[in-house]
Amino acid sequence: MLNKRSRLLLASGGNEPVSDSGGIGHSIFAKHFLKGLRNISQSAFTAEELFKKYIKEPVQFGSDQTPQFQPIHKSGHEAGDFVFQKR
Repeated sequence: MLNKRSRLLLASGGNEPVSDSGGIGHSIFAKHFLKGLRNISQSAFTAEELFKKYIKEPVQFGSDQTPQFQPIHKSGHEAGDFVFQKR
């Protein structure tokens, strides 16, 4: 996977208006994104794991927006994911 190109989209919504509030000083999306970064137990994790475990359902069911995580269309995406590593 290290030799493959990753072109991924992680966004607070699709083709709809998204809220800038709902997250105690942040948007609801940013609130759950930051909560995931703080609380995920693994020392290394992918953006997809973070999205599925901490962002998708809390944002989707707590607001009128649907967060997105997907390869970017016609961008040259081959495989893989972004990997975060805690320090």
